[in-house]
Amino acid sequence: MLKHVLPLIHKVRPTMVHGMIMARMSEIIPFNKLLGIELQAVEDGVGRAFLPHRDDLLNHIGTVHATAIYGLAEAASGCAMSGALAPMIAAIKPVAASAKIDYLKAAKTALTAIGRTVEAPSTLRETLKRDRKARFNVQVDVADANHEQVASIVVEWHVSLKA
Repeated sequence: MLKHVLPLIHKVRPTMVHGMIMARMSEIIPFNKLLGIELQAVEDGVGRAFLPHRDDLLNHIGTVHATAIYGLAEAASGCAMSGALAPMIAAIKPVAASAKIDYLKAAKTALTAIGRTVEAPSTLRETLKRDRKARFNVQVDVADANHEQVASIVVEWHVSLKA
């Protein structure tokens, strides 16, 4: 039922659907909870997530552990992917299939990650409708509390329609 109703709601109130997706994602991804990731935005092809600074997320040299940075970036990419496919979200199976990460600077503060689909969300939705599957990248930039970029990540998503 939800897969039939969401496209209709999305046409008139896309921000309502985006809010529903963000709330649901915050509930169902245990690893994000473990890291303390706060999802901040799900928009049309854009996602934002925040990681507060905590001592238990640091590595042996006192900077934010690479795994925590990647986890934050993957969460932001999931928000961007979900926002891009919001009208179809109840009918898809998304999988983060691969990622490439460049650590640019030691991270010593709270972090914010912003992800954006490389292709236009409308193009992704059309591809998914036509082919019943889509492969696409989400570019994620991670910045510290001083707004300096600490990492750049590309996450490749494989999404298919449920049977």
